[in-house]
Amino acid sequence: MAEQTGSGASLADFIWKNAEDLWGDFKHTDFGKIILPFTLLRRLECVLEPTRKDVRETHAAFKDAGIDIDLVLRQATRYPFYNTSEYALGNLGSAKTRQNLQDYIAHFSDNARIIFEQFDFTNTVIRLDKAGVLFKICKNFAGVDLHPETVPDRVMSNLYEHLIRRFGAEVNEGAEDFMTPRDVVHLATALLLDIKADVETGSSLSQAFRKYPITPTNSNSSFIIQLRSILLSVQQHRFQAHNLQLY
Repeated sequence: MAEQTGSGASLADFIWKNAEDLWGDFKHTDFGKIILPFTLLRRLECVLEPTRKDVRETHAAFKDAGIDIDLVLRQATRYPFYNTSEYALGNLGSAKTRQNLQDYIAHFSDNARIIFEQFDFTNTVIRLDKAGVLFKICKNFAGVDLHPETVPDRVMSNLYEHLIRRFGAEVNEGAEDFMTPRDVVHLATALLLDIKADVETGSSLSQAFRKYPITPTNSNSSFIIQLRSILLSVQQHRFQAHNLQLY
């Protein structure tokens, strides 16, 4: 697969083409269980790419210093997660792909690694390796550009949505069984925020956001995106800019 960028829908269609390499060795109901975690992995990889070298150097310098290395590495990435491995999807090699990929995942921070555990990613990797397609799948995803500069948060949210919809179709379930419809997201977010009251009282954008805590799970990504959109849309009134991010 050549490097691909584009809208959420076109990217989802392109990424789902990995299913062509899975036919025969996997049931169609397994496709989403493979494609979704690899998409997430590639996104995290792209987000962390600019600071990977600094993180590895920081980890080497402070890992035995008796300090909270987790905090230090989060500061180095400027994100709440990190990875200290030298591996990426594009340099796993064809000889020991499984071992190198497992090592790569193991070097994520705990809060990122647990997501792959919930996907049962270890067993997925083993199955792909036994089927002889692991290296090909890794190479395919390494060619998808999911850097935030290329694929903004809204497009990434749409990409997840399209992939989940495709997965729902494969397992003969509706997308609503896995995600909240977009119109419901918009309505619920609008009801959640009393923007008019916040503007009149002169609350800052960060204060308004802190009033409405959100758990950043995959199922809530659309809510986070919609919330940020609404808050930033009233920034021209009396709100101050605040950087809210989805990965």
